[in-house]
Order: sequence, then C-alpha cells, then structure tokens
Amino acid sequence: MKRIVLMSDGGIEALVTASLILQDLDKDKSSSTVLCTLGCTINHPAEPFQLTASRMDCIEAQASLIDSETVEVMSSDSSLLSVLARAIEMAGAQGAVYWPIRCGQDPVFLQRTMDTMLGVVHLNTQITGSSGPELILPLIDLDPDQVAEMACELDAPIQSGWPCSASSLTPCGGCESCQAWTLALKGCGLITSSVPNSP
Repeated sequence: MKRIVLMSDGGIEALVTASLILQDLDKDKSSSTVLCTLGCTINHPAEPFQLTASRMDCIEAQASLIDSETVEVMSSDSSLLSVLARAIEMAGAQGAVYWPIRCGQDPVFLQRTMDTMLGVVHLNTQITGSSGPELILPLIDLDPDQVAEMACELDAPIQSGWPCSASSLTPCGGCESCQAWTLALKGCGLITSSVPNSP
C-alpha cells in the first residue's frame, strides 16, 4: 500500500499541491493509497515558523480535502531538514512526499532547495539502504501568479489556503502572494475588491 505525505504550512502552495494530489490519484486508480498530512514549514525559515490558528485551520482543511488518514504537526522550531526527514519516514520507501516549495526564477533559492533535497535523500539512502520515497516538488519553478492561477484552474477551495506569505495573523495585502491571490480571484470572478478575509 502506497503512502503519500502532503507537507503543508496551510498556505496557497500547499492547497494547490493538495489539489494536484487528488488529480494524480484520479488518474492512477491501480493501487490503494494512504494519505497523510504533515503540518510544518515548507520553506527555508530565517526564524522559527509559527503555525497560528488561521494556518492550522487551513492545514486541517487541506488534510480533509485529500482525506488524510493521519495529520501530524511539527514543532515551530523544527528545521527544514528534520521536517523532510520526518516526511520521508512517514511515506516509507515505496511512498511519495509532496513538497509544495516554490522557488520561482530565483537561482540561489532553487539551488539551496535542490541541495537540501539531495542531501536528505543521500542521508536517507545511507541510513536505510533505500533511495525512496519519491520527492515531488510540483510548484518549484512557478511564481505566485502562476500558483494562484492554478488554484482557480483546479477549482481548489479558496477558504482552505492562507493567502499571505508575510503574516500568519492577518493577510497583509501587500506581499507578492497576497497580490497574486487577489488578482487571480478577481480573474476567476470570485472576488471583486480586496484580499479575502482569514478563513
């Protein structure tokens, strides 16, 4: 039985990735699958990441969206390496980890992400003797506008994603994530003015 782990911080990238998981599962009906959600930082944090109530609500909603069997939340001071290690452990050698990190066109950020991924895969291979599970980064080269457009195209439930990358308390309305999200929702006809309120 294959195990799939969604890494989620409750954000828009995680929401889109959850919707992509459903799309992938709809295409592959050949095997039974157990889905899990790991609430965690998905980025390279400069400081400890706080999963506030608003983000936790979104993590729970995304877990429900993919019908997760289990939901686990990492502590706020967990490093990205420890988060990835836990996700790999949850998925098992034959599973898959969906990591919704978005680097856009930033070559330094992209290289750092790839180095982190290769490092944790190498460490896992050294410890377990297996190169698995598969690490899937479906949004890695996208920008915020493209992610927001995908959310609309996939008909993702907008109330299940935190729109702001600058704040976990109240959407700031000024960061690139808020602006992209607002433009995409206007384009879909889902809003007519400002950034959506907290879910």
